[in-house]
Amino acid sequence: MKKYLISSKRVLLDVFHITPASTILVVLYMLFVAMIPATLTILYEKLFSSISNINNNYLNTTILIGLLICLVYFIRYIFQSAYAVAMNARIYEKVSFSSKVTISEKASDLNLIDYENPSRMNLKGIATDCVNQSKISQFFMNIVGISTGLIGLISTTIVLSRYSIYFLPIVIISVLPYLISRIIRGKAFYCIREAQIPKLRMQNYIWSLLLDKQSVKEIKVMCSHKYIGDMWANTRNEINDEIWRHRKKDSLVLLLCDLFRIFSYALSIFFALILLKKSVIGIGVFGACISAFLSMQQQFKDLLVGIGEATEQIQFINKYYEFLDLQVLPDGNVDKSDINHGINVSNVSFAYPNTGDVLKNISISIEKGEKIAIVGENGSGKTTLAKIILGLYQPKDGSVLYDDIDINKLSKDSKYNLLCSVSQDFVKYCLTYRENIAISDTASMDNTEKILNTIAAVGNKGVLEKINIDDLLGTEFGGMDLSGGEWQKTAIGRAVFKESQLIVFDEPTSALDPIVESDILTLLLNVMSNVTSILISHRTGVCRFVDKIAVLSKGELVEYGSHQELLHLEGYYYKLFTEQQQWYK
Repeated sequence: MKKYLISSKRVLLDVFHITPASTILVVLYMLFVAMIPATLTILYEKLFSSISNINNNYLNTTILIGLLICLVYFIRYIFQSAYAVAMNARIYEKVSFSSKVTISEKASDLNLIDYENPSRMNLKGIATDCVNQSKISQFFMNIVGISTGLIGLISTTIVLSRYSIYFLPIVIISVLPYLISRIIRGKAFYCIREAQIPKLRMQNYIWSLLLDKQSVKEIKVMCSHKYIGDMWANTRNEINDEIWRHRKKDSLVLLLCDLFRIFSYALSIFFALILLKKSVIGIGVFGACISAFLSMQQQFKDLLVGIGEATEQIQFINKYYEFLDLQVLPDGNVDKSDINHGINVSNVSFAYPNTGDVLKNISISIEKGEKIAIVGENGSGKTTLAKIILGLYQPKDGSVLYDDIDINKLSKDSKYNLLCSVSQDFVKYCLTYRENIAISDTASMDNTEKILNTIAAVGNKGVLEKINIDDLLGTEFGGMDLSGGEWQKTAIGRAVFKESQLIVFDEPTSALDPIVESDILTLLLNVMSNVTSILISHRTGVCRFVDKIAVLSKGELVEYGSHQELLHLEGYYYKLFTEQQQWYK
């Protein structure tokens, strides 16, 4: 219960912070609406009483009361327009937008290892579902509606109890099933949605396969579109069938609740007729009772349904805040703009969630300006080690020091200004050529001279013979697509443009043909000659041109030294090198 109250408070504060004026307007409007039933009940009582005495010079009073009733409805209609704008255009839209921004910022702040954790990704899925379904805005409106509705209900109850206290239990019992059904069905719906998150993630993944340009090529060649399409349709149908079965039960329960409410309304009128016949109440009170019965039933229904829906919504909202409250590494407080001596990896071990150690007690030293290659068989831990050196993964044991400063003590800004990487699955931004280069240093986005020099430095001037620097790349929005080598040079250009102190190249030529690969490797060696750099490669031939080689096998550092030193050992590196060498004899 405590966490529900905390989440409720956070929702109210967040919505007010996002759109304070609209929040106040909505609350005032709903307070006004909440007081209308009690006001109308009193006015109807006066109206019917004056009509029954119209021959006794009550005509002017009747007209005046009638005009007051019309005025109440008119004011409500006027304010309803402003309320609709405040609710839809301000609260729903602004809160939804703000929540999506918050989700995206949190996702970018997550530890990279969290993306390897299914439970964390399921939590992220529920939080995203909460935002996409506007649960926060709905819960806020429900809380305001419940609070103001309770005020209105109390006022109507006071008015109705003046006529007969026995009306109250009839009205309450008539709408109590709504509360019970909403709580039970709301909890059931949340359980369904929570259980469906893995399926929803799978559905979105399969859908992305059907739309992504790279996967579409393979699907087309493999003639697997129907299989993938059927897989998506079956997953969607499973999800929709579960929701449909829930909605059908919901509809049946609500129908039974409505029938019970109508029966109770008829019973209330019958009870009022008995009181009228016994002269306990007059004709004016009888007319007011008919209006009050409907008002109270509707108020009770809205109140109880709101409570029931809020119990469903708060389940999603708790997960939303649970996701936002996930611990991330605290930002360091040390600013550093240069690597003066080098990088020291000391006794580093690492394990992914639910796995054993994939790195075991790794220790290497990288001097400033050195070119290091990391080689080994697939699954030996090469990329994982690079991510630890970059500070993207946190080691289970050991440390990574930059000039004797633990990388975790560096501020994020200074850390990521020092570092840069080019991965084998680099991003091909469907943006302008300028943005594709300068996105690594957005402060220099308008420095055309620097961008052109970078393009020339990575040997990509040929692209500018076909397009302008401000033309779009990629076919997604009508731009020009580049060849594999041109895209690779563009990715390397981003790293060069950033002017980092350390660049990590992770299998940058794995998808290129031999001629282009040779061109790219030559470019990489030229880039690496000017900066501290790490090259992860399956090509041992390029290791002849680096300063040191770290050889990994099954997560362990089995050899470390220069090309010639490792060949003389005739160990694991010697075996890798000679096995590849025989293909080129």
